[in-house]
Amino acid sequence: MKLVLFDIDGTIMITNGAGRRAVHRALLEVFGTIGAADHRFDGKTDPQIVRELMRLAGHGDEIIDARMERMLDRYVAYLHEELATAPQPPVIYPGVRELIDALDERQDALLGLLTGLLLFEASVAGKWLSMLKEASPSLKRAALLLDPNTTPHDYFFRPMEAVASSLGVSLVSSPIENPAGITQAIEALAREPGSGFVVAPGSTVLRNRKLIITLAAQHGLPAVYPERIYALDGGLMSYGVADLIEPFRQAATYIDRILRGEKPADLPVQGPTKYSTVLNLKAAKALGVAVPSGLLVAADEIIE
Repeated sequence: MKLVLFDIDGTIMITNGAGRRAVHRALLEVFGTIGAADHRFDGKTDPQIVRELMRLAGHGDEIIDARMERMLDRYVAYLHEELATAPQPPVIYPGVRELIDALDERQDALLGLLTGLLLFEASVAGKWLSMLKEASPSLKRAALLLDPNTTPHDYFFRPMEAVASSLGVSLVSSPIENPAGITQAIEALAREPGSGFVVAPGSTVLRNRKLIITLAAQHGLPAVYPERIYALDGGLMSYGVADLIEPFRQAATYIDRILRGEKPADLPVQGPTKYSTVLNLKAAKALGVAVPSGLLVAADEIIE
C-alpha cells in the first residue's frame, strides 16, 4: 500500500480568496463576528484559524469548542458557494485532476493531506516587484522568470499581478526551461525600454544563475533574485529566507512531534519567520541604478 499526501494551498490549486470569504461568512453566522479581517490564514489548519480569530474576538475556548463542528460544516457549505460564484474561478494546476482521479482508482494507494514547511510564501512575490520598482523608478515592464516544470507559476505570478497596476508596471511571464530559453527571454525583454525582471526560486534558474546575471549586466536590466547567492555572484539584489538551514531544523521538530503521536493534519504548514535583503552596490553601479535610501536602510547586507 502506498500513501500519497498533498498540500493544497499553492500546490494543487489557488482559490483566489474563496476560502477566506467562506470562513468569514461561516464565522458571522456561527459566532456573529469575523474577529479580524486581516488575520493571516497561511500555514494553519481550519480549526486553528477559527480558534485564533475567535480568541481575538473575546470568545473562550469552551464556546469555541462547542461551536467548532457547526462552524466547519458551514464553512464547507459556503466554500462550495464561493468557488461556484467567484468572479475569478479557482485555478487548479495542470494535471492535478487527472493525477488524483488515477490515484483514487488504485487499490494500492491512499490519499491524504500533509503539513510541512515553506521556503517562500506567495506574498513575497509582491515584495520582489515592489523592490524592483523602488530600485528602478522608470520601470514600465517586468517579467517573472521561472521554469514551470519546477516552480508553480501562479503561486508567484498572481501576487505580483495584484500589485503591478498600482506600481504602474506591465507584468509578463517568461517561462524558461534551459539556457537557450533563458537567453531568448532576457534578450526579448531587453528590446523593450524600461524593462526589468524578477527571478522566482527553482533549480533551473539557480543552476543557471551566472548566465542570468551576466545577461542582465550585458543588457542593463535591473533584477531581483530570490536568494542571497545571486547577489554574491553579481546580481543586483536579493530578498529571500534569512536562514536556509532553519526550515530543516523545523522539519526535525515536526518529525519528532509526529513520532510522538500528533496528527500531521493538526500541524500547521509553516513559512519563514525572517527574510533578508542583500544589495550589491557594485552591480548597481554597473547597471546605472541609483539605489534609493529606503533600500539601503532596509538592507541586511550590502556588498560593496
